[in-house]
Amino acid sequence: MVIADTLQEIAMIQYRAGDFESAVAKLDEVIGIRAKEFHPEHPKLTEPLKLSAEVMRAAGQIEEAMRRYNDVLRRLRGLERSEFRLLVAEITTRIADIHKQLGERDRAIACHEEALRIRKAVLEPDHLDVAINVNALAILYEKRGDLNNALCRFAEALQIRRSKLGPCHIDVASIYNNMAVVYETLGQLPEAIDKYEQAVGVFRTKLGRNHNAVATILNNLGNVYKSQGMFQKSAESYQGALAIRCLLVTERKIARAREESGRERQESVFVCVYFPACGTIMLLAMPLHSC
Repeated sequence: MVIADTLQEIAMIQYRAGDFESAVAKLDEVIGIRAKEFHPEHPKLTEPLKLSAEVMRAAGQIEEAMRRYNDVLRRLRGLERSEFRLLVAEITTRIADIHKQLGERDRAIACHEEALRIRKAVLEPDHLDVAINVNALAILYEKRGDLNNALCRFAEALQIRRSKLGPCHIDVASIYNNMAVVYETLGQLPEAIDKYEQAVGVFRTKLGRNHNAVATILNNLGNVYKSQGMFQKSAESYQGALAIRCLLVTERKIARAREESGRERQESVFVCVYFPACGTIMLLAMPLHSC
């Protein structure tokens, strides 16, 4: 067993280093060793199988990743212990993410709904993992154009996050923003304004007044105010967004100039030079290759 544990540690190092082929080979060795000693559903066996699926996914081998994820599900389905059921929910969520990546929204939604049913049955209904699951569903419904269902899911996730994290949290503000986008698409502009204003208030408090996220929401607010005929507020929002973006561009230019200046200093040496004609000594930066 010590050998299998060490092989798994090596596999994870190889995975982090981007050597996916070697990582999978090591994990398959681990699976082979542990299969002789554990039942198929034992965590010591399902864990490396799940990890190998994740490595396959990272390597772009989606079909093989799906096969391995489904192998884990086959071993765990029907088991009643909470940890097994939550692992089924986790794997089902990962499969949903693959379907989403492939553009298969209906399949992704079905997987997320299944994972949500499990989590609600095992966890408290206001658990943050439930909120993550619900929020993912809301985003998928929005992408599919099922906007009313998306709003219901966003509202459910918002209630949990406000309860658990408080009203002034980035994750709460993100849902405000997502709901505002849906309201705007539905043409419910007063509701969109309300949610955008709540979102920008939190982002200003938590990220700072000059964060790019603040600029984006101010720009969106400008659009909605304009559609409502509130031209003064629209102009103020646009000007606020423009000021932040100009500031961020300036900061990036300064940082780039400092970085280039730092490279120049590293590539140079400073030399004291005496100029007899004027009787002065000057410190000059000379390129290393000319010294």
